[in-house]
Amino acid sequence: MKKDITKDIKDLQFSEREEQIIRLVWDGYTKAEIGEELKISVRTAEVYMGNVYKKVSIVKELRNNSPVCLVRFLLEQKYLKV
Repeated sequence: MKKDITKDIKDLQFSEREEQIIRLVWDGYTKAEIGEELKISVRTAEVYMGNVYKKVSIVKELRNNSPVCLVRFLLEQKYLKV
């Protein structure tokens, strides 16, 4: 049976910080730049990104765990608006 991801996408909930990080990835920031911009450590930025990947991996297998693939997927599903 094929999984309907539409409902799952609508159910995705990101924290305010996770959304900030997703937008910074979209803008091309590196982990170090994200840390600097948000005044958090690089490791903390990595943890937030890991949380986002865990949430999204429920509905989509992301190739190479690429931040670009993650943001592209969220845009395609109209979760993010540019």
